[in-house]
Amino acid sequence: MKLKRIAALACAGLMAVSIAGCGKASDDSSTSTSTSDTAQEEIEYTALDYVTLGDYKGVEVSLKASDYEVTKAKIKEQVESDISSNPVYVKKKGNTVKEDSYVNVDYVGKIDGEAFDGGSAEDVDLDIANNATTSGSAFVDGFCEGLVGAKVGETVDVNVTFPDDYSNEEYAGKEAVFTFTVNKLLKKKTYTYDTLTDEYVSEKLGYDTVDEYLDAVKEQLESSAESQKTSDTQSAVISAVVENATVDGAPDGLLEMRSAMYKASMEASCEAYGISFEDYLSTYMGMTEDEFDEQVETYMADKVKEEEVLRAVAETEKMEVTDEELEEYISGIISSYGYSDESALYEEYSKSYIENSYLYYSKVSTFLVDNAKVTYTEDDDSDETESSDSSSDE
Repeated sequence: MKLKRIAALACAGLMAVSIAGCGKASDDSSTSTSTSDTAQEEIEYTALDYVTLGDYKGVEVSLKASDYEVTKAKIKEQVESDISSNPVYVKKKGNTVKEDSYVNVDYVGKIDGEAFDGGSAEDVDLDIANNATTSGSAFVDGFCEGLVGAKVGETVDVNVTFPDDYSNEEYAGKEAVFTFTVNKLLKKKTYTYDTLTDEYVSEKLGYDTVDEYLDAVKEQLESSAESQKTSDTQSAVISAVVENATVDGAPDGLLEMRSAMYKASMEASCEAYGISFEDYLSTYMGMTEDEFDEQVETYMADKVKEEEVLRAVAETEKMEVTDEELEEYISGIISSYGYSDESALYEEYSKSYIENSYLYYSKVSTFLVDNAKVTYTEDDDSDETESSDSSSDE
């Protein structure tokens, strides 16, 4: 379902800020809008012409240790979320399909009296009220509605018309007849954190036992928390260094270039996910394209200032990216984000941009964090933890 993937679009544009962002929307570059117009050589400049660095070594930042602790409450919250996303439906008493029923059916779809590919299925659980499967896959309008009033054991014909803009052009605008056999009515069987069973986690979550599943949840949350801690620490240190610096302007065209790269990446992601950029903005962000452009320029102004400061640190410390480091970094991008090879990557981002992204957000940021005074403070009222992580200085 596209709706489950739409959230990825919000971070796709961040690839234009740091190449190690959210990843590539599609591994088929031929199906997405090319951003080659923005994949131009970097604007070369000397950051120290614009930046007067303040203290960038030994900056002090403080973060709350409890934000990165895996508590029993957090584990329970994740378990309840997993349960909610993976319901179990069992047979219920009753004989008539109602507007809010869950029902198990077999069906065969025909167009002009002939069964068509993808139009038939057996043992399918339907959510009548939402015109979808119980797992959330939606159907053509009227698909489930025609079952209301049918009896268990009956065979019912339902007439539907595929929309003119249906994804499969072969069926777009055509009328079809679906013949349903109503097998049984269903109801949700409710599970909670406290009533999990080995049978449930095996069937719905892919683990042999409850204990195995809970251990996996804990491990996943700990890994996520550690990643978030690293990210938050880096952001806090960089923010402190930028705050200490004085930035007087930026190279001509740099802000415009970064804003264009951000927008082009968002547009390409929208196309890869089958939604127009305008529809994405109005439906999921609640803004017009002009409003989006204004917000992007404001956001990118801060990112350009940050970039200038990080570049100034690199110049002061005489940091450079070696060929070996760049090769390893590019190899990681290609394998992680679905690019076929280096040439496909360079269609979207120039080599110089990728090199600078690694320099700023890997080498320089790591240097700054290593030389910062970072404190993770404890809360007096923090929850009981399942983690041994305690406050520390780095």
